[in-house]
Amino acid sequence: MTTGRTELPGGLLEDGALQRSYAFRPVDGALELALSDAVSEATNTPDAVTRVLSAALLQLGEHGVTTARIDALCVADRQHLMRALHTHLRRDSGWISATCGHCAARFDLQVNVAALPVTPAGPGFPFAGVRLRERDWRARVPNGADQNWLAQQPADDLPRRLAARLLDEDDAAPELDAELIAELDAALDAVAPAVVLQLAATCPECERPNSVALDPYGALASSGDELLRDVHRIAAHYHWSESDILRLPLARRRVYLDLIDQARGFVAQRARQ
Repeated sequence: MTTGRTELPGGLLEDGALQRSYAFRPVDGALELALSDAVSEATNTPDAVTRVLSAALLQLGEHGVTTARIDALCVADRQHLMRALHTHLRRDSGWISATCGHCAARFDLQVNVAALPVTPAGPGFPFAGVRLRERDWRARVPNGADQNWLAQQPADDLPRRLAARLLDEDDAAPELDAELIAELDAALDAVAPAVVLQLAATCPECERPNSVALDPYGALASSGDELLRDVHRIAAHYHWSESDILRLPLARRRVYLDLIDQARGFVAQRARQ
């Protein structure tokens, strides 16, 4: 059983064609626990994203899921998948807190992750070229492997070293000055897909506009503690094994938890996200 196949805004270039379709595994306790373990075992955020998507995805394009293929996805595709996973886990609607940049008042903003727009890739993706100094330069859009590399690098001269990594030519590094890097950045931005990372919001106190940052990796924040508490409650009531409980689909597990509450005399208040 799989979830419906959906499309990446960019895609993975393989054998001359962009692989854009993907499908997640059905949500059960085993998947939720695997995602929690993946986060706890990661060395940095890009590594966590790769590990989580490796556990959550059933299919990527026409081929199976490997860490190398997930690392090869562009940054926006990985962000898109993490937001899609957030929705797949039924956590697509929630609240974020913000501070007004004018009056410093705190306010909350409701966000529906599934409704956020996505900008598709432009012509030529994942490559972009510029003509400068009577020479053609071609670079590729940064991907997950580049993010992981960046997370482990010293800050010295990082823009130039990243640009050299993205260029097709190994001997181009000496010519990479600020002008060429800026031209390449603009060209790559023009073809790269994008997800929304900022929301416009009006402060309820001073009524002035604000730009509120959105974390594309919100799905990494989930912990396995709540899941294990759910397993404990169901096991204590029904005397089922951990493996049997973890195989329950998320919706069915929530029904059993509500039934346990009702049996104890509580009115079920569990939010159906």
